[in-house]
Order: sequence, then structure tokens, then C-alpha cells
Amino acid sequence: MQKKVSDSDEKQKGNNINQVISSIAHELKTPLSVISSNLQLLKKINNSTDPDLANDAFQLCEEAVGIMNHFIGNIYYLYRLNRGLVNLNIRSVNLNDFFESCFLEKSFPGIYKKRIRLDYELNQSSIIIDEDLLLMIFKVLTDNALKFSAETVSVVVLCENNLLKAEIVDRGIGIPEDELNYVFDPFYRGSNIKFISGSGLGLTIANRIIKMLKGKISVHSKVGEGTKIILEIPDYES
Repeated sequence: MQKKVSDSDEKQKGNNINQVISSIAHELKTPLSVISSNLQLLKKINNSTDPDLANDAFQLCEEAVGIMNHFIGNIYYLYRLNRGLVNLNIRSVNLNDFFESCFLEKSFPGIYKKRIRLDYELNQSSIIIDEDLLLMIFKVLTDNALKFSAETVSVVVLCENNLLKAEIVDRGIGIPEDELNYVFDPFYRGSNIKFISGSGLGLTIANRIIKMLKGKISVHSKVGEGTKIILEIPDYES
């Protein structure tokens, strides 16, 4: 017997589709506008003797292209996660080496890196896990916290009894309480985000990866006070 779809279900489905369309349009519109306006500028100064102005325009175009590539890359990576196309590379990972290199300049350039406070207590030297996926989890979650807070982001890690525990805490804008159930939905963006850029895919990707690694994640937040993300990932062979 076919289940009847209620009007509320149809409305919710429509809202979800509209949210996806809105998020994609929002994320691509700004960089495309930057590229378009600067290409027009470059046409005008093609024969100009002001190389600095041209270099600035080229740099803005490159940054805009980078934003779009990052966004499209996240969409494709989420697609691969959903289709089971991301393979695990499970091995023993030295945790001290991992956290010494986890927040290097290449992952968090410039001022971002200076706003990360990392504290870790390792009661065991290694854990069986996929190192690349673990790095992506910390990169995505910390980058997300930095984006929505102008203050220091605290990353506290504890590893004992074959269980890696971490808290990522920011003092940013926070998430409305009635929206916390949607934070792992693809393209979710809080109603209070306004002009902060982002695709709404970071928490979705982190959540899917953590599930692949048999772990769990929770989000606690209050508007105006900040957000705390708690994750637990066990040794994969435990």
C-alpha cells in the first residue's frame, strides 16, 4: 500500500529544495560577480601603465575562482561520501606527530592560525584510524568555528582507552536553539548568519566522516555566546 504524502511533507520537501537552490546560488553569485567586474576592469586597463592595479584585479579573480573550486569540491566530496566512494585507509597513527602538524600554516594560513588554541593530553601514543579523514574532520570543524567567531577558538583533545575525544569551542554568533536539529543537513545555514560566507556543507561532511570512523558528534550552542562541538572517535579496531 502506497503511503500518502501529506501537505506538510510536501511543503517541507519543497522548502529543502529551495534551501539547496538558495545556498548554491548564494555561494556562487558573489565570486562570479567579483570575476565579472574585475574582468571588465582588466579590459579597461589593458593598455594601462599601472601594473599594480592589474595585479590586484588578477588576484581578486584568482581568489574568487578558489572559492568556487572549494565549494564545488565540497559538493563532489559529499556526493562521494553518500555513494560510499571514499575508501578508508586504516593504520596506526602517532598522535603526537599528528597534532604537532595538524594546525600548520598550510591548513590555517595567516591570522586564522594565530586564533587557534590547541591543548591535547595523550595517555596513549597512537590510535588505529584513517589519518587523512581525521585531519579533514579537525580542519573542517576548526575552520567552521573560526569563520563564525572573531575570537580565539579552543581545541581540546584527550585520548585514552582507545578513544579520541575532542571539543572545539568558539565564542561566536551561536546557533538558534530551534535550528540545532538541522545543523548536519546539507546546505543548512543558520538564520542569523546573514553576510558570512559559507556553503553549509562543513558539518555535514564532518558528520558523515565521523560515522564512517564509528564515532559520534554533537553540537551545543547558544545565540550570542558561541558553539561547542564534541566528538568521540574510537580506535577503529577496538
